[in-house]
Amino acid sequence: MSPRNALVAVLAVLLLQAAPSPGRSAGENPATEALLAVVSGSLAVDEDDFQRRLLAWSYFQALGEREDVMIIDVRTGFIPAGDPPGLKNARPIPLEIFKLNFLARKVHQDKTLLILDQSGQELRGLQFHLKKNGYDDFFFLKGGADAVQ
Repeated sequence: MSPRNALVAVLAVLLLQAAPSPGRSAGENPATEALLAVVSGSLAVDEDDFQRRLLAWSYFQALGEREDVMIIDVRTGFIPAGDPPGLKNARPIPLEIFKLNFLARKVHQDKTLLILDQSGQELRGLQFHLKKNGYDDFFFLKGGADAVQ
């Protein structure tokens, strides 16, 4: 059993144990709500902070020209055909590899990270992992690569 599956199994057991008591709905049980959020993958991030980190394509592209910036393409399931349109030196690092190797090793915390995924759907969870590993200088491409192709 993979570590992720083991975690989901443990959380499922805890969720069952946190089931509402008679006369109390699931919505009134904070433990149940928290576990449901984790199991569903919607890790809690500060929404205002998340929105401040979303950059429109023009800003993302302009910031990517700086030397103290690293552009990371976390799309998975595709074969990179060079950099995304209009970007130079984007590093293709699939999301799971990025989380396991890059973030866990805490590399390049001295750089501004510009991160894009395919559609912007992976970014909230990724923000959680970035913050958890001590990264603070990072931004995301609003709408992902779909927004510019």
